[in-house]
Amino acid sequence: MDPLTKSYPKLTPYQFASNRPIDGIDLDGLEYWNSTSIYSEGLNVAVGNFFGGNIGISKGTAWDMIGKTQFKTYSAVWPGNQNLEESSHNPRLIAGAEVSMDGGFSFAFNKPTFSKAMEAIGVSMSTVSAKWGLGGSVQIGEYLFGIRFGAGIGGSIKTGDQSIIFESISISN
Repeated sequence: MDPLTKSYPKLTPYQFASNRPIDGIDLDGLEYWNSTSIYSEGLNVAVGNFFGGNIGISKGTAWDMIGKTQFKTYSAVWPGNQNLEESSHNPRLIAGAEVSMDGGFSFAFNKPTFSKAMEAIGVSMSTVSAKWGLGGSVQIGEYLFGIRFGAGIGGSIKTGDQSIIFESISISN
């Protein structure tokens, strides 16, 4: 039985994940949680006028319904792999120039696991960054909101999947 049965007398005592058995994760029978929080920090160099390049490395931790995942990513974008052809569904656009070191939080809504959150970041991420000494950036997407702060110089706008996971370790609750 659901341990919250007394709090919700109108609902069945045997429901799982708020009656969302396909996408829901409910390990302890308490409230269904459906978002992933991600903290990451890294170094980044980007330059471009729509065509361009970005190279960077970062590490971080994600907290989701299953537990936490520690991960490392890299970014290696150049004009040959930007997916800028007309039929591309996920172009990697780079406009501006920046050199920075930053860290921050992202929240992936309606994405209960790390892998689903990284898919949302890869498909819908758009980052606007401005730094002169100290500064910050904002990530906005259909299922994503993030904010980062750091030190660097320059500014850029980036879209598309800029990061590739090369190492991750998940620790379940």
